[in-house]
Amino acid sequence: MGAFLEFQTKKSLAVFTEDMAGALKDQGFGVLWSLDFKDKLKQKGHDLEKQVVVFEICNPQLGKQVMETNFRAAYMLPCKVSVIVEEDHLNVGFIKPTALISLLGDESLEKESVAVEHMIESAVKQAL
Repeated sequence: MGAFLEFQTKKSLAVFTEDMAGALKDQGFGVLWSLDFKDKLKQKGHDLEKQVVVFEICNPQLGKQVMETNFRAAYMLPCKVSVIVEEDHLNVGFIKPTALISLLGDESLEKESVAVEHMIESAVKQAL
């Protein structure tokens, strides 16, 4: 099954970013911030071959609920969606929340991690 979900789109980064923000909002998530690794590394004197943008996202209600159940979940938050810009498409993916939460060994968080995973997957697919 794997720990990642990955998708491709022919949309531009700008269009995908806007579409994903709207789709995430529909699922109760927001984009907290984004990090463009290519730009950031260039500022530090290092060239990265491809543009890689990481979006940190959060559903405040679910984040609070998960952390109040097990504060070690904070090590895994916020959730991330990463975009790798290829020549003719974007690779979009994220680590499955179910895979991350399983590292805690806390079965009481299984229901929430499944729900979060489905919401993020749905938003990403809608934005594609």
